[in-house]
Formats: sequence, structure tokens, C-alpha cells
Amino acid sequence: MNVSGMTPKMQAAKELLDKALESYFDGAYFAAIHLAGGAEEILGRYVTRITGSDNAFKSLQNFAVSISEPLDQHEHDSTHKAIEKLMTYARNRTKHINQAGDDDVKFDPQCEAKDLLNRAATDYYHLMNYIPFEESAVLRRFNELR
Repeated sequence: MNVSGMTPKMQAAKELLDKALESYFDGAYFAAIHLAGGAEEILGRYVTRITGSDNAFKSLQNFAVSISEPLDQHEHDSTHKAIEKLMTYARNRTKHINQAGDDDVKFDPQCEAKDLLNRAATDYYHLMNYIPFEESAVLRRFNELR
């Protein structure tokens, strides 16, 4: 935090992304999911605001809708809202408990963390074309795995 008590949200997003990556590499996948999700939300908004283009979340969502709609035989909902629900399922299922018996999650946390990190990292790299961002060592390490 700077002297005035104000912290740029971009700084918060960079910290969230780096800590999410560290958590991922430490095997703390649920922490990585939530930290990456926060970074993705902030970075994605900046991608849209600064570049006027779709962020990684929106691009993937649009792609999923475009390929699922022709296959949809009214058995699955392929709307943007339905795809969004699928894309945010892991993060939301981990942070909410709704009723008695809602005590477990059923998904691969490593895979879900990696998906969120991929989107957040994509937005971060996109913003590097517009903002003087530096690639951290942990981001570089993750990028080599992608």
C-alpha cells in the first residue's frame, strides 16, 4: 500500500496471480483456484476496458457457446449463462455451502486451478502489450508448462 492508503487494483491483481501460481506449484489447488479467480476478474476487466476486446473468460465462453449450440439437442443448455455457470463452478462450489449434506466438492482441483490460471495469465500477457508489466519468475515457470 502506498502512503496515501490507496492501492491500484492492478497491483492487487498481480499479487493475487503470483500467489495463486505459488499455491498451485505448492499443491494448494483450492487456494490457487480462489486467488487465480480474483486475479482473473480484475485482469479481465482491465483487458476489456483498456483494449476493448474480449478477455480470456469471455473469449472461452463465446467459443464454448459457438461450438455447443449446433450440438445442442435440448439436452444441454448452451447459453452464455449456462457456460458461465460451468466455468465458475469450481470456484463457487468451494466457497459456498448451501444446505445440510453440501459438504463435498466433485471436481479435479488441480485441473480447475490450471484452467483459472491459464485465463488469468492470458489476460496478464495481453495487458503487457499496453501496460509496463514484468513477467515474474513464477509466471514464467507456469508459462513454460502451458
